[in-house]
Amino acid sequence: MKRIPIRMKARPANFVFHLVDERLLAVFKLAAMLLAAVLLFAAKGLAQSALDGFDPGANQTVFALATQADGKILVGGNFTMLGGGGTGTTTRNHIARLNPDGTLDISFDPGANNIVRSLVVQADGKILVGGDFTTLGGGGTGTTTRNFIGRLNADGTLDPSFDPGANNSVLSLAVQADDKILVGGSFTTFGGGGTGTNPRNRLARLNPDGTLDIGFDPGANAAASTARLARSNGRSGFVPSRPSRLAQAMLFAVVASFGSGMPSSICSQ
Repeated sequence: MKRIPIRMKARPANFVFHLVDERLLAVFKLAAMLLAAVLLFAAKGLAQSALDGFDPGANQTVFALATQADGKILVGGNFTMLGGGGTGTTTRNHIARLNPDGTLDISFDPGANNIVRSLVVQADGKILVGGDFTTLGGGGTGTTTRNFIGRLNADGTLDPSFDPGANNSVLSLAVQADDKILVGGSFTTFGGGGTGTNPRNRLARLNPDGTLDIGFDPGANAAASTARLARSNGRSGFVPSRPSRLAQAMLFAVVASFGSGMPSSICSQ
């Protein structure tokens, strides 16, 4: 029986490479999409899973959050009940602290008599507090006069050495690299104790000891409600409102690859 040779038509090398390229591209696109989703959620503060059990609850608005070096979470706002889920089960007047798992830290209860709007943890662990209050520290609704700004020790006790004072609300706080403290709000007098003894229109800066920085007086004609500093030394004292430069660069690469599908505000905030 005569054998008839079967000739296989060879596929061109560029066809093989094309198949590999298509598969690699699909893998890269999937990886890029996953990375973009992670960065997007992190940028918008939504990275937490709804299933991780974190549900402290509060009975009114939370305006400020800050983390301490040990992972505990400081909370400020308009609430009078916090922790335990639902609308909160334990009395905490406008300021409280949670353990990293979301349970209430029962050892921390400084108290304030009105809304806490800003919280910043300094490099030494002390806690700057700004808001609408006029008493702070000591539990309950606060037992010591502190007009709109005060400072707590890391354990929640009042720092008696810090009392700059203001005549109206402190809405924002930020700490510079030299430890000076930027303050924004609705005040028109600030520093020197009491309700403030120096004209400062809504913007001021304190020295690390709480005395007024007399060389800083930019002024503003309306309330200064946001003070943010981009700092590269890793010290706490602010909550970034946008992703890191690395994250932005990665997001930009993803957007450039796909052409669309990601909000432009993520890279431009």
